[in-house]
Amino acid sequence: MINQAGVSCIASDSARSVIRHYLGDTVMVIFPEYWYQSNRTANQLAPHNGGCADNSDYDYDAHRNAVNDIITASIKSAVDLLPDSDGKIVEQQFWQEFNQRNSTRTGQIWNITLLGVNK
Repeated sequence: MINQAGVSCIASDSARSVIRHYLGDTVMVIFPEYWYQSNRTANQLAPHNGGCADNSDYDYDAHRNAVNDIITASIKSAVDLLPDSDGKIVEQQFWQEFNQRNSTRTGQIWNITLLGVNK
């Protein structure tokens, strides 16, 4: 089972942390619409909850890809909201923050290495 909420939270927190690194701790970060859309898409593909839920049409690969899109949208948001910064450095900082929050010490919820997303 994919912990979509956990991934979304740490991806969001990671992007916000990088943005605040550049703009200061008092800035309010508002993500672009494409970030919210990536979350809505993943919600639509997520399995239903409960013992009586019919998940016969659940597509694990499509859901996993949609959750990866949340991570990609978080990186893109950080880069887009910091237009005067080097996008590659922003992405590297995002991954440092993401991996810190997604460590085995804190309870790894997403094995990004197996998906080939983390550079």
